[in-house]
Amino acid sequence: MVLLEIRLPGMNGWDVARQLQPQAAGKRPFCIAFTSFGTEADRRRSAEVGIDLHLEKPVDLGFLRRLLRRFQRIILPTETIPQEQADAHSEREPMTAVPV
Repeated sequence: MVLLEIRLPGMNGWDVARQLQPQAAGKRPFCIAFTSFGTEADRRRSAEVGIDLHLEKPVDLGFLRRLLRRFQRIILPTETIPQEQADAHSEREPMTAVPV
């Protein structure tokens, strides 16, 4: 997972996303943009360069926590997560879809 700010000094987040190389098995990392750029053209440009989720600031922290928990469960098998963290994950809130 790559978290990007679109407005970066030197190279913007769109350029970073465009240059990401496929990882093992030919897959690109899941890219999330956090930005104040919220027009339809901005979202379209994000999708064109491989950004999977375009989130406009301010980002809903509850949504972000749920998203990160889902990635944690994919990356770390449950048996490697300390019990208190596993218990916290059992109280899941449904995620709402955010269009790109």
